[in-house]
Amino acid sequence: AVILEAAMLLPQLALMGLLITLGATGARNEMERALNPAMLLCFFYALWMLIPQVFVLTAEHPVIGLEHLSPTARAAATLPTQLCLCLFLGAVLIGYAAALGLLDGGGHGARAQPPPLRPALWVYAVLAYGLGIGAFYLLGRSFHAMPDGTMRSALVKNPTGQLLMAVSFFGSFGVAYLGAHLWLGGRRLLPIALFLVYGYLVLQLGARGRILWPLVTAAMFVWGHRSRISLSRVLVFAVVGLMLLTLMDPLVHGLRYDDYERLREALSPAAMFQTLFYARNFDGFANLLFITHNDLIPVQPSLLWLGARDVYMETYFPGVYRLGVAFPTTIPGEFWLAGKAPLLGAMSLVYGFALGTLHLYLRHARNESQVWLYLLLVPWVTSVGGELVESLNKMIAACLPALLWIAASWWVPPRDDLHASRLVGR
Repeated sequence: AVILEAAMLLPQLALMGLLITLGATGARNEMERALNPAMLLCFFYALWMLIPQVFVLTAEHPVIGLEHLSPTARAAATLPTQLCLCLFLGAVLIGYAAALGLLDGGGHGARAQPPPLRPALWVYAVLAYGLGIGAFYLLGRSFHAMPDGTMRSALVKNPTGQLLMAVSFFGSFGVAYLGAHLWLGGRRLLPIALFLVYGYLVLQLGARGRILWPLVTAAMFVWGHRSRISLSRVLVFAVVGLMLLTLMDPLVHGLRYDDYERLREALSPAAMFQTLFYARNFDGFANLLFITHNDLIPVQPSLLWLGARDVYMETYFPGVYRLGVAFPTTIPGEFWLAGKAPLLGAMSLVYGFALGTLHLYLRHARNESQVWLYLLLVPWVTSVGGELVESLNKMIAACLPALLWIAASWWVPPRDDLHASRLVGR
């Protein structure tokens, strides 16, 4: 049985290869070629769905909630989930190709890179950074004042906490924006210092993603301005990023309780590997397998706009949910819970069409503000192990700095870009 399930990795790899090829075909600059939605979707798919499948098929890796299954039974339960993923990838590919074929009117030549930084945006970026770290500081104080064991979600139970959390996304934008432009200008120490201050305050909350995503966004912006993205540098960056991810939880524990024993234990390569794929970092396939195998939730199309998290957690993990913790249903899991295989196929087509439209937005972006809006949005919508509806508020908050920039550009005339070039040392 395991041989059949292992063989099911091949059609997934083939569909991912077609998606990557589709995304890179006709690219008009390096950012579009390497950082299009198809490429990023496949990257996240590999982390959340493909690699974990290999571990699920090994005898020593039980699935949370399915520990009672023998390795043989677990392997047999894996096949239907793999078929769902093939349906998901195939429909996404068709929808993506349809968007590129139907909506792209062409007529625009390639551009070397987005326009350079404008002088006024240094003020905007510094203000955003300052507002953001101020919000993180206040959130951190509130969090440390709570009893031990309180979940971070308690911070947004009141309007003040919700406002501070929304403002904190300006800090994420500010540190990514300043870091990227200073780095491109040859100034290396200042962006590192900005990230360290930002990262220290964010760590007080244990919000690992809020540290990694600005780093990734800044890196994507910098890479997109190169004539060619170096695969070796990307791999080094990815390895370092994954290592940081495994160390953040024990580092947060050490900072909060002045106990760094867990951090010392986590420094070994074996412990890092265990934490990455045997814990809840990249558990998307395990969550999807759990959903499709148990299948206790009746079909509810309304979950497509109401969100599936409440129903999923209240059905399977009510005690955990009451503590303020929720496991992601994954994007294909959302579609499956709403209407099983038929709706999974139909919504995956729509999802693929939306990703293709986002690709065309990047292709025809003519202002740097539009590029930043894309970079802030695309990780949210391509993170296949997460959720779409439940992440909508965060998506809006994350994109708000760029949206305000775009809105302001309608009334504020552009200034001479040469002054900006001198500011960053270009």
